[in-house]
Amino acid sequence: MRHASALVVRLVAIAAGVVMAATAEGEASAQQEQSGPAPKYKSQPLNLHREQLGSAGLPVTARARMRSGDCPGALDAFDAALETLTDPTLRRDRGLCHENLGHVYPAMEDYRAYLTAAPDAPDAAEVTARLRDLQERASGREPSLASDDDDDTPPGLGDEAKATRKRAKQDAAAMAPKAPVNRDKPDYVSPEEDALRSSLRAGKGVSVAPLLTLHKWLFEGASFGDTETWSESVGIQVRDSFSQGGALVVEAGYEHFNSTTIDSAIISGLTAQVAYELRFPLDPEYDNQFLLAPGLGYEHIVYTYTDGSTASQTLGAFVPRIRFGWRHMLQASTALDVSFDAGVGNFFGYSHFPLDSSAPATGLLALEVSVAWGL
Repeated sequence: MRHASALVVRLVAIAAGVVMAATAEGEASAQQEQSGPAPKYKSQPLNLHREQLGSAGLPVTARARMRSGDCPGALDAFDAALETLTDPTLRRDRGLCHENLGHVYPAMEDYRAYLTAAPDAPDAAEVTARLRDLQERASGREPSLASDDDDDTPPGLGDEAKATRKRAKQDAAAMAPKAPVNRDKPDYVSPEEDALRSSLRAGKGVSVAPLLTLHKWLFEGASFGDTETWSESVGIQVRDSFSQGGALVVEAGYEHFNSTTIDSAIISGLTAQVAYELRFPLDPEYDNQFLLAPGLGYEHIVYTYTDGSTASQTLGAFVPRIRFGWRHMLQASTALDVSFDAGVGNFFGYSHFPLDSSAPATGLLALEVSVAWGL
């Protein structure tokens, strides 16, 4: 009995030791899980969970901005959402934003990603059509418009599938914001092209120019320095450009000769000319041009004698002229013109209109300066 009791005591002691060891090992494992490397595995899902909670609202924000027309803001939200979310419709909707903003290649990339991830999506045909149009646009061809009917519906689809596909197409069209139409905004024209459209450069149109002219008349028997053979005139010039290289020019002005009241007569009148101006650019932008203008002038001169007892005398003359000039563009439609004229004609009394063959020929030299504005 004594030996049996001792054996029982030993067995109980061994069992108690095993239980205590197991309990200690369990406590040690629990402490290791709380203080060991386990937290980095537990904290990562927790951090990921927080990111997912924060990004869950980004698609809603992005699509709301897209519907309101704020595609740049929507792109920011789509970009942030796609950092943590893999929903393929985000790529589709971001592609719609890119397409609306004219970003052809990013839109193509998003559409391809959507079709790769969801080839059997109800709106796959619609997105494929958009992708095809963008590819044609990128290649320089006119994009073919996708049909709005269901003629391209794959055969074998039931009515419910067709209705689902149609709703998906309508949703995609509704989510794509329409760019506002500004009817007051002119077509974009590059600054270089706009400058060349000026009637004073390579364009067509009308221009006007006040002008100042100095005339030297080579009357028979008069010297080069005689006062009454020099005159100044002020007037206006109108130019109508028909083509890139030419324009019809009409000008008229008041002319006054350098005579004084102590002279025997005051000489003044009207001067006019019709010419066709040829312009030759000296640079691609037409900033500097050489001008050549053959034309026909007309002079109307009145001699008013100062003694009061002699009747005034009126003379006229048709004067064929040719002008050589230089034009410098000051602004897009403003130019400084400097030119030299030469011509010859016969003055006649109006009783011999239009030509007095007995009158001697009279030469004309002229220097003209004008500032022209294109209208």
